[in-house]
Amino acid sequence: MAGFSSSSRPISKVVGAIEDHGFVILNALGPLGVAVFLTFVVDWWSGNSLGSVSSFKEFLLALKFFVWNPISGSISFLLLTLWGAVGQAKDLRALKATNDSSADEIASLKLGSEKLRREVLDRENRLRTEIENNYVLAEELISSFKKIAHLWTCQIFNEMAFTVKHRISIYYLDADKKNLVLLDRFAKNHEFNQPGRPFFARNQGVIGEAWAEGEYFEKKIPIFNRKNTNYYQYLEDNYGFSRDISSRLRMKSCTIGGFAIEDAHGHHIGVIIFESQDQNDFDDSRLRDLVKRENHRLVEFISDASSRDMRPLPAQDDERSEGEVDEQKVA
Repeated sequence: MAGFSSSSRPISKVVGAIEDHGFVILNALGPLGVAVFLTFVVDWWSGNSLGSVSSFKEFLLALKFFVWNPISGSISFLLLTLWGAVGQAKDLRALKATNDSSADEIASLKLGSEKLRREVLDRENRLRTEIENNYVLAEELISSFKKIAHLWTCQIFNEMAFTVKHRISIYYLDADKKNLVLLDRFAKNHEFNQPGRPFFARNQGVIGEAWAEGEYFEKKIPIFNRKNTNYYQYLEDNYGFSRDISSRLRMKSCTIGGFAIEDAHGHHIGVIIFESQDQNDFDDSRLRDLVKRENHRLVEFISDASSRDMRPLPAQDDERSEGEVDEQKVA
């Protein structure tokens, strides 16, 4: 009949329950049926005898009692009990075989998972080693470029007859084109020669102005004097530096000149910065001619360094002191 195969029908649920638990039910009801029928055997035997049969009809009736009686019922339930026990034993063996097969499969999956985990770890270690090797190679290459650039910076420093009051710094644009990274710096004053923060955003301070405009000069910063606050006030008014930040600057520059370094297509790829502790110290045209003359060398230095700069830059909020970070915004 239509609908009997649906899993939502009560009859289907009953049939499913019998299929799942039939042998268990037989194993439970069989002994109970045997016990019930055996209680009637004595009364049945004493109340029925073939000796009192006088006709064939009475014989058939007596035979009926012999066929359908407590003994035959007990035997029937005993057979059902044996059938249930045998079926339940088969089910248990099948369940055990399924469990064993599942256990073997689980063990095999665990072994496969462990093997894959070891392979992943091995590949991660090899990848980490390759990355570290690449970083080391990049560091060595950039270090070589910096040494070449440093020789050039020293040569230009001497050519311009700079003194202990001066400093030259070269920056290149990183691979992400977001930050300007220090390539080289030279000053005869050892304190001024320290690198400070190695990179900063390309829109900060005099360096940012030089990057954006092509060239930029700042010549009006007051000469530093501990007895007055003119220097600190100027930096605060023009650059937003507090006195606490300004007092931490290594070099108290009063004249700063910056030029963008251009590639063959006229694109800015770096900046060179000249600094002096004296006011109005530079000859603008002389610096301009120098940068124009040496631009091709600067392009070579920067192209070599930036093309191999595969290192991730540190976060903006590094652990440097506030003065070290904000010094780069002026210089």
